[in-house]
Amino acid sequence: MILNQLYDYIGSKNVLQKKYISIAKDALNDKEREKFKEIINYFLKSRTLEEIGDAYLLFVEDTLEETKYFVEHGKYRYSTLNEVCSSVYFNDEYMTKYMLGLIVSGYIWFNHLAIHRYYTKQIRKFSGEHFLEIGPGHGEYFEEALNYQQFNDYLGVDLSPSSVEAAQKYITNFSKYKNYHIACLDFMQFQEREKYDGIAMSEVLEHVEFPERMLNKIYGLLKSEGKAYITTVVNAPTKDHIYLFHTIEEVLDLVKKTGFIIDDYFCVAANNVSIEKAIDKKRAINIAIVLSK
Repeated sequence: MILNQLYDYIGSKNVLQKKYISIAKDALNDKEREKFKEIINYFLKSRTLEEIGDAYLLFVEDTLEETKYFVEHGKYRYSTLNEVCSSVYFNDEYMTKYMLGLIVSGYIWFNHLAIHRYYTKQIRKFSGEHFLEIGPGHGEYFEEALNYQQFNDYLGVDLSPSSVEAAQKYITNFSKYKNYHIACLDFMQFQEREKYDGIAMSEVLEHVEFPERMLNKIYGLLKSEGKAYITTVVNAPTKDHIYLFHTIEEVLDLVKKTGFIIDDYFCVAANNVSIEKAIDKKRAINIAIVLSK
């Protein structure tokens, strides 16, 4: 019932989203539908259904605005971290809405749902002493890894104070486990002597100016027998994407250049179109990669 109310509200505000949701909602399986309902009920403790719907619509509208710019200019609007830090990462009001809109999109957008399913499948294969997630954002992926309890301890590192606070609250609500810590700092300034058996980083590379440097740092933090899970996007403009990957091959070549071995990877295009069409039309593509040394 609560999901239908959210769908109806979003549809009443945006006709195109109404058409999209009428198809997308049937893509959820029973377990995903139940988790989505639990998430919405969790957020309803502190905000209204309309505020949740408006946060999602803001995320959609901002993405559409940046897509128009990308189509016209062939590049993202911003290219440096300084250009987006104050307006996004350190803007509590906007970042709170952004994180909420993003987590809702995970159960409405075909590509976000598909990537989440791939993550769930792959992260269960990870195990060891220490786990690190770079940029846990709203905390859903971190909470999922934590609940599998396949590591002795878990650490999350995120640049945004708003994200750290949101993730902490989310994890506290959805997990009974306490063997974790979320630190608020720039990963590139992260000083750690520890090596990690498992490292996850979902859609962070496109948010930095020098993704190769970040991959090199991850490579150095990963144990020789460890596994890393990394996702990024191709031709996918949003308000805080600053590094443009033009092709899937460009992403794969970069991770191999760093020294990683690609164990597996998965690609999915936005709006449920084929990868071939997305490449031809320069539509957004999500790519998830499982890496080892």
